[in-house]
Amino acid sequence: MRVSCRPSDWQLGSLAQVCTSSFPRDLILRVERLYILDGSFGLHWQDDIDKSQWLEFLQPFTCVKDLYLSWKFVPHIAPALQELVGERVAEVLPALQSIFWEGLNPSGPVKDALDKLTDARQRSNQPIAVSHWDRAGHVVGGR
Repeated sequence: MRVSCRPSDWQLGSLAQVCTSSFPRDLILRVERLYILDGSFGLHWQDDIDKSQWLEFLQPFTCVKDLYLSWKFVPHIAPALQELVGERVAEVLPALQSIFWEGLNPSGPVKDALDKLTDARQRSNQPIAVSHWDRAGHVVGGR
């Protein structure tokens, strides 16, 4: 699927709208693996996407167990995912079991966000695994 518009928050908002209004709800509810990738579409995402917009986009995908993130999106989505604690766990990605990131090991704020997410999910008895992957589909390592 390709959504071509600028600025980047319009892209994400448009994509969220397409997902919720254009696809049958039962189709979205069957998605167990969600890939958020960059690359071949020529999109130029900016750093100005608010965390709430990512959560709004992810909210319909209640059956996603595995979330795959391109290296380009990890720094943008990780801070949003750390918001998924307490009651929010049941609202956004409640079935999430694994996050796979592409690229180098996260560090700094990205690592902190992923650590907070995994710790919070562990405390709420809904643990998730965080692992590294490449586009060939190989899981390279994890924690």
